[in-house]
Amino acid sequence: MGKSLLSLCSPQAVSMRSRTLRKTLTPALLCSTRTRSLETRRLASFSSGLSLPPLGFFFACRVVKPKVTQQMASGYYYLFGVVEPTTGDGFLLELPALNTETFQVFMDAFGQQYPRTTNIMIMDRGAFHMARDLVIPGNVTFIFLPPYSPELNPIERYWKHLKDQSAWRAFEDLRLLKDHVARLICETTSERVRSLTQFPFFMDAING
Repeated sequence: MGKSLLSLCSPQAVSMRSRTLRKTLTPALLCSTRTRSLETRRLASFSSGLSLPPLGFFFACRVVKPKVTQQMASGYYYLFGVVEPTTGDGFLLELPALNTETFQVFMDAFGQQYPRTTNIMIMDRGAFHMARDLVIPGNVTFIFLPPYSPELNPIERYWKHLKDQSAWRAFEDLRLLKDHVARLICETTSERVRSLTQFPFFMDAING
């Protein structure tokens, strides 16, 4: 029988998965760093979908019925990206779908952008991340998160930041949403990215 959602999300379960990842991450980072002469970048990697209209949550008093702008148009697109928690640097690419083909496009573009560094990417076990046909650049190493643990990926907080800043806004079309998100990305400083993504277990593994 599979584990319940509550048991997977309990503080004890999250803490246990964090310790498990730290034990896996520390030797992997050290091994990759020692066996290569290039500068090493430790990156949190994932993709996120953005929808039109952007949805979100807010609180209101029990006797107050909140009013929000209604939007009937719909649309969807994806951002693929990596961030480096130690520096706040990042590389993002807007793509129309979430599959092996688009992930390959992202990996090819990333490899061309960073050909002279050793790049260690932390990501979940999505099917397209582990596809047999995927061609991984020679200077990229994947480290996969434990199952059912997206909360351990530092980039998740970056995606949440972008979505929180876009929620409950009305955009006439998907192009305006894309422009809004692109502006948010440009306005988010490296310091802000570091503050969002420097998870203690991640920094402990790097400095261990």
